[in-house]
Amino acid sequence: MSTPERLSTKSVVVIGVGAVGSQVAVGLAHEGIGRLCLIDHDDLEEGNLHRHVLGRADLGKNKAVATKLFLDQEIKRGLRTEAVDRKVDDSFPDAELDQLLRGADLIVAATDEREAQRRIFRRSFRGFTRERAVRFSYSEARVIHVSSAGTEAGREDERCAVSLLPTPIFWRLFN
Repeated sequence: MSTPERLSTKSVVVIGVGAVGSQVAVGLAHEGIGRLCLIDHDDLEEGNLHRHVLGRADLGKNKAVATKLFLDQEIKRGLRTEAVDRKVDDSFPDAELDQLLRGADLIVAATDEREAQRRIFRRSFRGFTRERAVRFSYSEARVIHVSSAGTEAGREDERCAVSLLPTPIFWRLFN
């Protein structure tokens, strides 16, 4: 299977569709990713225009919803998109967040809210087995590779290695 064919079967969740998240979403869409779920609670403001993929016509619109519409208009090759106008905080039920993250091949936490980053990281470990691993890349030039070595009595044995790389925040789920 070629790379474009493989990418067309992959699912990505982008949490935070601001300057970084919107660019990541557009890049993934252009590369041929099959499904994008965009989550953000903010509306596009004047101060966002110089960094965001959206333009002046989208001022006042929710970033996730407007970026979804942008992608639906610009990428016409079968990209499946979903927009969720929600803040990833205590008001967002775990079950609902888990449902959005379940099945994702890549989780991009492009939010600058540390508590949201931590929560997404914790929720992304739900249901992992020895054969499934998570790669976490942190925006402040730190990459933490985490793999779950299985569970015993509900406890996961995690192994971590830290290296330096300038990168946005990604959780790469792979088998």
